[in-house]
Amino acid sequence: RRVFAAALLTTGVVQVALAAILKSPAERAHGTFVNPNHLAAYLEIILAVAFGALWAEILTNRERARRAEGRADMMEKRLLPLAGFVLLWGVIAAGIGLNQSKGGILAAGLTILVLVAMASAHRRTRSRPRVALVASLAILGGIVFVAATAGTTTLRRFLEANPREMGNDVRVELWKNSVLAWREFPLLGSGLGTFREAFRRVQPRDIIGRVEHAHSDSLQLLVTGGTIGAVLGVCLFASLFVVLFRAWRAQKHREESALVLAGIGALLALAVHGLVDFNLSIPIIPATLACVLGMAWAAGGHR
Repeated sequence: RRVFAAALLTTGVVQVALAAILKSPAERAHGTFVNPNHLAAYLEIILAVAFGALWAEILTNRERARRAEGRADMMEKRLLPLAGFVLLWGVIAAGIGLNQSKGGILAAGLTILVLVAMASAHRRTRSRPRVALVASLAILGGIVFVAATAGTTTLRRFLEANPREMGNDVRVELWKNSVLAWREFPLLGSGLGTFREAFRRVQPRDIIGRVEHAHSDSLQLLVTGGTIGAVLGVCLFASLFVVLFRAWRAQKHREESALVLAGIGALLALAVHGLVDFNLSIPIIPATLACVLGMAWAAGGHR
């Protein structure tokens, strides 16, 4: 599990580096992905794993002080590893910031807040106020690093969005017409993989070209799988959350509980981001999520 997590974090750093190198001033960072939003979704998974690694370090960091010889040695053994994990988390978060994906940034921010709250409330976490403070300061340091790296461009992109113009946004139009397509086949849907054909039946003239995706994983499943397919999808995600949450609550080991928490974070981030983007249609994203969930499940069952 450590080797897999290290390999995944390495690929995340490489993706961020490529995104920064290949980015031109006129476009958003996308790395090796065609769509910048898909890079954000991929980095959200890795950001959750980076948080798990950071949280495991926070939980085990104090033990190094017992083997330290003097105050300087204690600070070196405790501060340097913690700073390294904060920097790693900050690099992945900076990649999402450079990407400027609104859905990705909101999903990542919400996920981190939930993970910090869950981690601090774990019944086997000792000195909860102190640990929560350390985690908050570590995340704050990462956010400062992200702000210094990404600059004000991302914030400006949020502030310049006009809510009055949302009704005329192409993505909103796709969502509205996707609902109309679902009404054509409300119970069983048009069939998995047939969104293009289903949407064509209701496609308005002002939307030109072939529409392959609904820009929403949940809406796409509703159109192609119908109400029954959407309910099954919700049950799948809900069952995964319940299984991982119970494994996290029962796990006594600190490192393993942190890895389970990383799996919960990855699933939550993609579930939230999937409301406004079609991330699960890109094979590498659900494949990576499946591997992370497998890692989390294996860590939760470790005794």
